[in-house]
Amino acid sequence: MNGLLWRFVIVNFLMLSYSNTYFLLPSYLDKMGIVDIELVSWIMGIYFGASTIGRPFTAQFIEIWGLRRVLKISTFICFCSAIGIALVGGSVALILCFRATSGIAFGVLLVAISTAQMIAVPDDKRGGSFALTSAGSMASMLVFTPIADFFLHKGLNFLYPWIPPLLALASYFVKIDLPEEQENIPGKSKGMGGWAALLGMPDVRALLISVAFLGVSDAFILFIASISMMRGLIPSSFLSAYAFAAIGVRLICFRAMDRLPRKAIAAPSFGIMALAILAATFSSNNWHFAICGAAYGLSMGFGYPVHVALVGDVVPPHLRARLSSLFWFLYSLIFFLFPIFVGHISSSAGVIASLRAFSLSIFAASFLVAKWVWHERWGQVKKRS
Repeated sequence: MNGLLWRFVIVNFLMLSYSNTYFLLPSYLDKMGIVDIELVSWIMGIYFGASTIGRPFTAQFIEIWGLRRVLKISTFICFCSAIGIALVGGSVALILCFRATSGIAFGVLLVAISTAQMIAVPDDKRGGSFALTSAGSMASMLVFTPIADFFLHKGLNFLYPWIPPLLALASYFVKIDLPEEQENIPGKSKGMGGWAALLGMPDVRALLISVAFLGVSDAFILFIASISMMRGLIPSSFLSAYAFAAIGVRLICFRAMDRLPRKAIAAPSFGIMALAILAATFSSNNWHFAICGAAYGLSMGFGYPVHVALVGDVVPPHLRARLSSLFWFLYSLIFFLFPIFVGHISSSAGVIASLRAFSLSIFAASFLVAKWVWHERWGQVKKRS
C-alpha cells in the first residue's frame, strides 16, 4: 500500500503542476501578442468552466470503462491538449479549443484519481493518505510554477508551453495498479437507484452542505490580490504563509487525520478559514497579513483532506465514484460562480465590505453546520459504535 500511496502522491503532484503552470499563461500570451484582456479572460476561464462540465459524468465513465482506463485516457487528452497549446502559437480560436478540451479531461482526471484513492486506501488510513496527496498538490506551486516564471522572465518563452505536456506525459507512465475487485467496484452502482438514492442518504446531504461552505471558504483565496491592493500589502506574504502552513500541517499531522473524528472537525475547519479572511481584510502590515495566511493554511490543511476523506466514510465503495463526482462538481461550480457573485455585490458595496460580509456569514454558519448538520450525524455514529 505504501508504494501505491506514493504513486497517488506523484500523480497528484504532476497533474496539479500541469494545471498550476497555466496560471502564468497570461504572461505567455502577452509575449505572443495576445493582450486583449477580454480574450485572455476567456482563455483562462474556459478551462475552469470546462472542468466543471466533465465532472458530473466521471462516475458514468468509470462505470463503463473502469478506473484505470479513465485515468489513462484523461491524462493522455491533457497531454495532447498541452501539445496543441504549445504548437498553435497565437491562434486564439485554437488555444480556446485546446484549453476547453484540457479542462474537461482534467476535471475527469481529478475525480477519477480521488475515487481510485478512496477505493484503494484502507478506511483507517484514508485521512492521512489525502493529507499527503494534497500536500503534494500544493507543493506544485513551489516547484514548477517558479521554473515556468523563470523561463518567462528570462525571455525563454519557447520553453514555457512545453512544461505542461512533459508533466502530463510523466504522469501517464506512473502505474496505478488496483486489484481487480477494486477496479470493478464502481460498476456495481448502476443498479442502486442512481443519484436519487445517493442524495437520499442523510450523511451525503450533510457532506454536500459542508463541502459547499468549504468551497466558498477556499474560493476566498481568489481575492487575496484584491485585498492586498486595497490595504497596500504584498500578496505573497499571505500566499507564501498559506502554502507553507498547509503543506506543513499535512506532512506533520497526516497520521492524525486518521485518528481525529473527521465529522467533528469538518465545520470548524472552514469556520477558521473564514475568520482568517475576515482578519486579513483588517490587516495593516505584511506580518499581520502573513499570520492570517498561516491561520488560513493551517485550517485548510485539515479541512480539505478531511472533507475528501469523508466521501469514502459516508458511502460504501460502489457509490464512491458518484459521490466523488458530486463533490468535485459542487466544488468547481462554487469556484466558478462565487467570484461572479462577489463581483456583482462589490459593484455597490465594495470588495472589502463584501468579503467581510461573506466571511463573517461563513464563520457564523460553521457553528450551525457543526451543531445541526455534523453534530447530529456524528452523534448517531457514536451511538451505533
